[in-house]
Amino acid sequence: KYDQSVAAYEQALAMEPETHFRAEALVEMGLALFNQKNYTRAAATLKEAQTLTTDDSTLGPLAAYWLGETLYESQNYPEAITAYEAVGKWPDCTLAPQAIYSIGFCQLKLHEPDKAAETFRRVAEKYGDSPVAAESALRAGEVLRQDKQYPAAAQQYQFILRKYATSDYAADAQAGLAWTEFAQGDFDGARAAFQTLLSKYPQSKTAGEAPLR
Repeated sequence: KYDQSVAAYEQALAMEPETHFRAEALVEMGLALFNQKNYTRAAATLKEAQTLTTDDSTLGPLAAYWLGETLYESQNYPEAITAYEAVGKWPDCTLAPQAIYSIGFCQLKLHEPDKAAETFRRVAEKYGDSPVAAESALRAGEVLRQDKQYPAAAQQYQFILRKYATSDYAADAQAGLAWTEFAQGDFDGARAAFQTLLSKYPQSKTAGEAPLR
């Protein structure tokens, strides 16, 4: 399927290299190459598409975001961040919160947990109703806890439990809060948090893994 798509776009661009639809064809071909896992060619194709779509509110975010995805898969995290940041030119597009979220993963790969946590938090702050907001907020808490920044992690989990209490990530936040209390030596607080997990989210995976200490 993707081989045929790439071949068709290549033929069309070769026949009419100055076509009005060149930018669209390049974006589509870049996506097909990405799905082929041909990241070198995908990056080159999407970079060209990006130069042609700097003022296009539809194709511009697509070219920048998928260039970021391509560079991430190529483990070129600094350039991936630059590509994702370019999506921010269109802050109201649907890909904008996902692009910020993806920057956080790049920063984790670059061993920059403080930056990653702040980036993940920014998604919820700027795009609090987006589909990735609650998950991104949870990522921030997990990064802070793993980095042993326990007070900040606890605040982050509590934020999730207030703002996203009915989301799929609330149980994980409650468990994270319990483990944060445990790591700080507050065993009574940890026990209470685990009990809340069991009573409020009894069907969650984290509830099944919760110890009572």
